[in-house]
Amino acid sequence: AQIDDQAPGATLYADARQLKQACLNLIINAIDAMPDGGYLTLRIAQDDNGDTVLSIIDTGQGIEADMIERIFTPFVTTKASGTGLGLPKVFSILENHDGRVECLSEKDAGTTFNLYIPAHGGDES
Repeated sequence: AQIDDQAPGATLYADARQLKQACLNLIINAIDAMPDGGYLTLRIAQDDNGDTVLSIIDTGQGIEADMIERIFTPFVTTKASGTGLGLPKVFSILENHDGRVECLSEKDAGTTFNLYIPAHGGDES
């Protein structure tokens, strides 16, 4: 795994336990998508709005285009042993933080999940 910190010193206002659960779900999925090995990158950055973006990037099997629309629906899974609850939980956690999750994927080329967490707690006028 590689850590790519593009926002050194960034402050994140979030429930640490929930955010850890969301990231862990995505990291486990990324590892499962690379049964023959590959690269896993964890990136933190800030977008133009000042929001924090956590990205989990893998070079795995990717997700079929027709599945991407459904992956956040409970009980939808592509894994033989999956429950289909991991990604809906990620979606719910981001909603609880007024954020959003985005999935970019190409079959046999890998997947990127971007978690957008709004900047809160600063001077808001």
